[in-house]
Amino acid sequence: MNNKAYPSYRQIIGISLILFSIVSFLFPHLFQSSLESKELVEKVDYRIRLSAVPLGIGLFFILLSKFQSKHILTQSLILAFFIDMGYFTTRLLSMSIHGFDSTTQLYWLSIELVIGITLAVILKLKKAPSKT
Repeated sequence: MNNKAYPSYRQIIGISLILFSIVSFLFPHLFQSSLESKELVEKVDYRIRLSAVPLGIGLFFILLSKFQSKHILTQSLILAFFIDMGYFTTRLLSMSIHGFDSTTQLYWLSIELVIGITLAVILKLKKAPSKT
């Protein structure tokens, strides 16, 4: 008998979302109207507009089986963490392409980092065993 491990539907959807995210990040003009503005803030936002959320949700679907919690609150926090990391990653990559000259984008990057760290700490505290 052949016991090959096939990916689950969640993993297939996750991979599809990540591929869509990569394509929409590299070629944003395929899914949106062309960018008229030449400002750095607009260029960065143009790239991350359709790629950040699918990246976060795709990673969540792929890695969901690694998390043991069945609680909806914990899964919601994990999803929020992955979406935030999707925004952080795409904004950082977009800024590395277009330059780090925008203080507005640096503020957003730092806000996303703080949100990610806060969610990670909350998840770590939620996962910790109680002392009682």
